[in-house]
Amino acid sequence: MQIKQMFKLYLGVFFVVALPDLAWAAANEDVFSTAKTVISSSTNTDSALYQAMLTGGLASAGVTGFMTKDWVKAGGAFAVGMIFMKFAMPMIAPGA
Repeated sequence: MQIKQMFKLYLGVFFVVALPDLAWAAANEDVFSTAKTVISSSTNTDSALYQAMLTGGLASAGVTGFMTKDWVKAGGAFAVGMIFMKFAMPMIAPGA
C-alpha cells in the first residue's frame, strides 16, 4: 500500500472508533449553555436590544409616515414588525 492510502485507512479507522466516543462525551454536557443564556437574556422584553428594536421600528414608522404622508401604511408596517418580533423571539430563544 502507498503512504497516502495507509494514511486514509488509519484516518478512517480513527473516525470510526474515536468519534462516537467523543460524541457520547459531548452529549453529556451542554456546550452551548453560555450562548443560550446570552440569547435568552438578549431576547427578553426587558433587554436593551429589545427596546432598541422597538424604538428603531417606531422611529422608522414615524419617519416613513412623515416622508410619505401615508400614516396608515407606516402604522401598519410598525404593527407587522411588532407581530413579527412577538413570534420570532420565541423561535430564536425558546426559553425566553
